[in-house]
Amino acid sequence: MNLRQRFRVIQLGMLLAGLVITPPVLAQSHLDINQVAANIFPQPPEVEEPPANQLHQRRVARFNIEQNIDAWVFNRFGNEGKAREHLENQIRLSMDALDRECGLSEEQSQKLWLAGQGDMARFFHEVDEIRREFRGQQDQNKINQVWQRLQPLQMKMQSGLFGRDSIFRKVAETTLNEEQTRQQREDQARRAEFAYRASVKIVVAQIESSSPLRARQREQLVELLEQTRPPKMFGPQVHYYVLWQFSKSQDQIAKFLDEAQLEALRPMINQGGAMQQFLKQGGYLD
Repeated sequence: MNLRQRFRVIQLGMLLAGLVITPPVLAQSHLDINQVAANIFPQPPEVEEPPANQLHQRRVARFNIEQNIDAWVFNRFGNEGKAREHLENQIRLSMDALDRECGLSEEQSQKLWLAGQGDMARFFHEVDEIRREFRGQQDQNKINQVWQRLQPLQMKMQSGLFGRDSIFRKVAETTLNEEQTRQQREDQARRAEFAYRASVKIVVAQIESSSPLRARQREQLVELLEQTRPPKMFGPQVHYYVLWQFSKSQDQIAKFLDEAQLEALRPMINQGGAMQQFLKQGGYLD
C-alpha cells in the first residue's frame, strides 16, 4: 500500500468516526434529507371547498330575500319577534286608554285582547304570504314588486294595527255599552282636537324654517290650518296630513303671505300636495 492509499484509508476512518461519534451531524444530515425530499415530493396543495351548487345558491337567495322582507317591514323594531312585542304593548296601551275613558269590565278586556291578537294574526299572515310568493326570487323586477307589496304593511306597522278599520276597533264599538260609548267619544274628541292643534303648530314651525313669518301671519296660518278637517286617525305621520292641508289652502294663504314667501314655500307646498296617496295608505284619508 503506497502512501497515497494509506492517506485515503485514514481519511475514510476519520469520516466514519465522525459520523458515529457526533450524532448532531447525522441529525443535521437527516434534516437536510427531509428538506430535499420535501422539495422533490411537495405536499399537495389544500383543496378549497367546491363552489355551491345551484340548489344551495337558491337557498341563500331565499334566505336573503326573507331577510330583506323582515328588514323592510320591521326595520323600526329590529326583527319580527321585537315587532310582536311592540304590537302587544300597543294592544295593552289601547285597552288602558279605553279603561281610562269609560271603564272596562274583565269580560270586555278579554274580548279586546283577543281582537287585538286577531289583528296581529291577520297582519303576519299577509307578511308570510308575501314571503311564500317571492321566495327564491332573484330578478330585480320581482324585488321591486316585493317592495310595492310591502309598503302598505310597512305603513300599518308605523301607524298602528288597531285603528279605525281594525278588529280591535270593531269589537270595542260593539262591546261597549251606550254610556261607555258616549264617554269614549267625548274623550277621543278632546284628545283629537288637542293633538291636531299641536301638529298644526309643529308644521307652522317647519314652514317658518323655510320662510320667516311675521307674528300676524303666523297667527293667521295657525287659525287657517286648525279649521281644516282633522284626519281619520292620528299616528306618527299626522304632520304630513297637516302639510297636505297646507298645500290645499294656497288661495287662502295667498291672502296674507306675499309672493316672495309663497315662492320660498313652493317646494313644501308641492311636497304636501304629493302626499295624498301616502296618507290614504296610512289610513289618514278616505
